[in-house]
This record gives sequence, C-alpha cells and structure tokens, in this order.
Amino acid sequence: MAKRTYNDPVKQLSRQKLKEFIQRHLTHKRPEEIKVICFPGAEAEGEEALEVKEVYDLCGIPRANIVGLEVGKEEEARLRKANLGLEVILQDAHDFFKETDRRFDVISLDYKGQRTWKERDTIRYIAGKMLLTSGGVLMTNHAIKRESSPTQLDYLYRGPVSEVIRSLFGSARREKLDKIAELESQGADVEAILELTGNNLDTLRTMGISKETIDIMMGGKADLDPRSSIMVRLYNQQYEMINKIFSSARTDTRINSLKEAMGLKREKGIEKSYLDWGSTKTFLFYAMQQLTESAHKQNPHIRIEDLASLLGLFQMVENKGMLCHQLERYTYTSNKNMNMLMDIFQFVDMPRGLVTRIGDLIEVRPLQKFNGEEGILMNPFKYEKPELRRRVEATVRKFKEVSVYHSKGLEIKPTYLGSSYNPPQRNSKTTKQQAIELMSVGYTPAEIAQEFRGFTKMQLAAFKAWETMTKKRS
Repeated sequence: MAKRTYNDPVKQLSRQKLKEFIQRHLTHKRPEEIKVICFPGAEAEGEEALEVKEVYDLCGIPRANIVGLEVGKEEEARLRKANLGLEVILQDAHDFFKETDRRFDVISLDYKGQRTWKERDTIRYIAGKMLLTSGGVLMTNHAIKRESSPTQLDYLYRGPVSEVIRSLFGSARREKLDKIAELESQGADVEAILELTGNNLDTLRTMGISKETIDIMMGGKADLDPRSSIMVRLYNQQYEMINKIFSSARTDTRINSLKEAMGLKREKGIEKSYLDWGSTKTFLFYAMQQLTESAHKQNPHIRIEDLASLLGLFQMVENKGMLCHQLERYTYTSNKNMNMLMDIFQFVDMPRGLVTRIGDLIEVRPLQKFNGEEGILMNPFKYEKPELRRRVEATVRKFKEVSVYHSKGLEIKPTYLGSSYNPPQRNSKTTKQQAIELMSVGYTPAEIAQEFRGFTKMQLAAFKAWETMTKKRS
C-alpha cells in the first residue's frame, strides 16, 4: 500500500496552482487583511497543514487569519499539538457553514471523495449566506470517475437536464423532457440519455460539478431558499403554496406537492431529477419560464434567449448572487489512484454599471393590475422598440464579458497535472481503514480483494455496508 501521505509532487503542484491564482487575482486586499478557511490536513506526523505552509505562508497571509477545519479527532489533535498559530476547529464543513456568519476571502474545500449532497449544500450555505467576499477565491476538489450510476444520474439532472429546462421554452422543453423520461423509464444508461442532450461523460462532470458551483453562487439567497426570489413572490398564490410546502415535515410530501403544483409528470426520469433542494429550484425555473414567455409576448421583437438572460440577471441582483469572474480547472491522479478535479474560482458581486443597466430595463414596483402588490415592469423608461432591443442585447453582452464562464463556457478545459500514484506490490497487505478509504473514493470490494491481501470480497462488502450505515446515523 502506498504511504499515507499528501506530501507528494503532484499534490504539491496543485497547491502551487492555488497559490499562484490567489497571487494573481486576490490583489484588491493586502495579505494581512485576507481571511482564509481551509482543510489544513494532518495525515501524518511532520505533515501538518501542508496547504498552509505551501500556499498561504508564501502569499504572506498571517496564520492568525486562517481557520482550519478537521473532521478527524486524530488529525485535529495533531494540528493542535503542532501549535502552528491557526484557529483549529473540529467540525464538518457543511455544519460549519450552516451555522456561521463569518465571511472569508479564500474558501478552500479540498475534499478527498466524490461530490455528494453534503458538499453541494455546503456551497449553498456559502452562497445563500454570502460568506465569500466579493473578489474572493473558492477552491473545490472532488474525485471524479468511478462514480456509481446514481451519482452519474445526479450529475445528469443537475447539469444537462436543468440546462434543457432553462434553455428551451414551451412545447420544445416539454418534448425534450418527455423523451428523457421515456429513455430512463426503459432502463437506458446514462450515456444514452446524454446523447439526447448532446453531451458526453466528461462534459457531464463539468456540468455536474463545476457549472453547478457557478449556478449556486449566481443563485445567491434564492439557492438557499427560493421563497426569497422576486420571481416566486410575483405569483402570490404560488408563493403561499411554496411557503406551506416548506413547512411540511415530510420531504417526500414536499417534493410531490411541488411537482404537482408545477404540472410536472411523475415519470421516473423527472422524479429522479429533484430529490432535495433541487425540487424548490425547479419551482424557480418554472417561475422564470413563465415570466420569460410572458415578457416575450409583450416584446416579440427581442430574442427570447436575451429576455431569459435579462430576467436571470435581474433575479441575480435581487438575490445577491455572484458572478464567476475567473476560473482555472485542473485534474490529476492522486496517490490513491483516484482522478481528481480541482476548480479554482474567483467570484465577484454584480458590477454597479451592470446593475444600473438592468435597472433601466426592469423595475419592481406596485402595479395596479396586481392589486397594489409588487410586480415586474419591463421598459419603465418607455424606450422605442429598436432602442429597447439594443439595450437588452448590450446588457447581456456586457454580462458575458464580466462572467468568464458565460463567455467561454465549456471551452475552459481542465489541465492535467500528472499522477502521484505508485502501484503497490501485487497482493501486498492492506488494513481495514485503508480498505475503507479506497472504497470511499470509488474502488469496489472485488477490486481491492484482487489487488491486496488481508480481506475477502465478502468482508470488504460488510465493511462498506457498516460504514454507509454509520454515516446515515450520524
């Protein structure tokens, strides 16, 4: 078995990329002003807080400004014993961000395993509670490939399928979703469904992880609670309904009620797409679609895609969402032979000039036809049709100039940094803890039993089942 260490050349190179990104883009603050939160790491004696030593020390950031999260008591004790001057907290990142109101300039989430609901919801707390400062750096690192079929389906519905919902309108959207649902009800694999959306597994991971992070940060408060969205508030009846549903104790009842209210069919494919927070996000998409199509009926001379973008920007301003201004992406093979995807983002608040442009085109005000309730007024300054179209197009174009992802999209391919994996000697012995770690990043009991001595496939399967059950209880 390879030595339990994170002190290896490729991992060190990934830290160097993070350091360089911070030095290039976090220039609006002096190093002594920068607040950092990270997973310092303490895998072994003498290897405590390598990220701090190789990144933040070299950026000149005082250790007193750094919060280090650890979930393992052994690692936490090792960090405290090292007495490095950090603020060490024994807590899971999800729980920390759920509870805290502290804001940071650098948030580094260097996970070892695959992205699950917990990592996703951690980003939602960061976005919804505005815990990253404008111009701040967010780094995420996740294991990719070796995903289970449910995980791939999760990526599929959070990426390409949600893109279908947002990019198509009316009958075209319904037709595409019906085809996807039919394919999955027939037991088609993920790749067959992907073909229908014009994607492959590599872009699926991009959309399922990287793009989702960007979408969540853009959603701001509404991604944490869609009831805060102006798009939902515009429909009083639906707003009351969603408030009532949110108060429901049973998650499955809440999801079914939402889908029923939105007129979504209950095929397996659609059912699978929104299992947690996503169900409420779907309601938001629905409200956006209705408003976009209504706005297009009143302004048929403007492209419906531009109106959708404009309304999305308006919602983003209302919900304090953030734009992805810079993005670098890297992959590497870890010393456990796991492919990792590291995204380094810089997020900024919507520029004031763009906010002004949007305010010239859309306004929220009490409207008589809404019985005095707030509503959206398009074109409050009564621009003539050609001028209105020009201003809408210019605003959308300006947004794409500011948002690197929306200007370059999937052209931002990950750069491969190399591999630090050293294959073990055939049939070398493994420990129970090492076997559990390998299974947590995607290895199957059969693969481990074939590669190492010490445990049978049945024993390893039992370890995995026990570990899964223990996590559910916690």
